[in-house]
Amino acid sequence: MEEAISWWLVIEAVGLAAFPIAFVFLRGLRDRGYSLAKVLGLLLLAYSLWIGATIGVFPNSRGAVIGLLVALALVGFAMAYRHRGEMLRFLSRHAAYVFTVEALFAGAFFLSLWLRSHGPGIPEIDKAMTEGL
Repeated sequence: MEEAISWWLVIEAVGLAAFPIAFVFLRGLRDRGYSLAKVLGLLLLAYSLWIGATIGVFPNSRGAVIGLLVALALVGFAMAYRHRGEMLRFLSRHAAYVFTVEALFAGAFFLSLWLRSHGPGIPEIDKAMTEGL
């Protein structure tokens, strides 16, 4: 269970780092990209890792992922600092929406975790195919 909570916290950190970027670039959306921040952050992180490892800038490793997450956080912090007043007004006005989005994400995450924990794994599926051998 601690691995699941670790993954949940990492995804929350990626979403927190990417929210200022979404806030600036997705201004046309009603929620200013808050509901898409986690997906945007994971996309930026994965794409940066893939491109960087493909062209040989850095290896595909845990250290590279941490470095890219720190870079994403620094870019997000710089954008948050620049638009801090506007972001604080948005978050204070839409606190119920933010709480609802976070509750829905946590509920969906832990529901999918629970469903996956009750599904058969590969050994259970392959047993029927290997019994006749």
